[in-house]
Formats: sequence, structure tokens, C-alpha cells
Amino acid sequence: MLRLSVRLLVGTYKLKVFAYTCRGFLFLPVPPTMHGMPTALRLALQIFVGVVIFGSALGKSLDLPGFVEVLRTYQAFPDLALWPLALAVTGFEFVLGAWLLSGWRLRTSALVALWLNAGYTLWMAVSLARGLELTNCGCFGVFFPQPLRWYSPLEDLVLVGMCYALSREPALFMAVRREIVESRGETGKHSREGPRRT
Repeated sequence: MLRLSVRLLVGTYKLKVFAYTCRGFLFLPVPPTMHGMPTALRLALQIFVGVVIFGSALGKSLDLPGFVEVLRTYQAFPDLALWPLALAVTGFEFVLGAWLLSGWRLRTSALVALWLNAGYTLWMAVSLARGLELTNCGCFGVFFPQPLRWYSPLEDLVLVGMCYALSREPALFMAVRREIVESRGETGKHSREGPRRT
């Protein structure tokens, strides 16, 4: 997952340009005065996390029977639950990835992604504690196999941190924008009143 994440991070800047072009579709309000670091950071995190989650679902969906077999290697689920679980996980990640990329209720979608990746972090840690040696952790199905290693939970933990930053950033963005609007209102008020007489 880390190698794919690095590749996605390299392409973030190209995707950011696309997001600016299509911000009307993505519901990303970008005022002319807000092209600073907070907005760029929000776009980068939003696109990166959204693409990783959506790509994870896509990798699983390309070979669902293979993903079912990966789930079987964890030796934690009954056979009857494997297919429903595979479909549920894949479908949920598709919806969540698209939700993040849409920008609608970004803070809520980021929090959902945070809990999802926190769950994956815990699951990987427990699997390592059980002594499982897996050639494919199933993060991207069998399309992009990644072995379960000691640092696998850390990769998901990085995504948890990104989701947390993304969930906090819109509040900062709105606060700064509110100050700009208020300052414009004060400027307009003084200009209408004219210079004070002494």
C-alpha cells in the first residue's frame, strides 16, 4: 500500500489542477482570495485519500473471488460470511471514495474514512499478534498484492492522520473565509460612510 500511496502522492499536483478546473462539479468553493496553503492542503488530502480508498475498492472488485480467498487466509470468518463481507467491504469503499472525491460534507466523509482506516490498523495489528504470515493482506484485493508485514498497520495509521487533518481543515477554512467576508463588510461600510469630519 505504501508504494501505491507514494505514486498517488506524486500525481496529486496534476489531480489538484483538474480539481480546480472542475470545482463546480466537485462542490469545492475556492474564492479568489483563498488560493493559499489551507485550500491546497485540503485539496491534496481530499484527492489523495479519496483515490486511495476508491482504488482499494477497484482492486478488490477486479477479482472478487480472489478477495474472498484472501479473507479466508485470515481464519477469522465462517465460510458463509466471506462473500457477503467481501461485497460489503468493496461496496462501502466505492461509496466512501466517491463521497470523498465529491467534496460533499467533506468533514463527515473524512471522519468516516478515519474510522475505517483505524479499524484496518487495529485489524492488521491483531493479525500480526496472532502470528499470521500472509503473502497478501488484501488491501487492494489480488490486483495489487501486498504482504502483511510489521509496518502494515503503520501505513493505515498514516491514512488515519491524513483523515484527521482533513476532518479538521474545513473548519479552519470556513473560519478564515468568514473573517475575510466580515473584513470586506467593514471596508464597504467605511467607504460608504466616507471620511470622518473633524
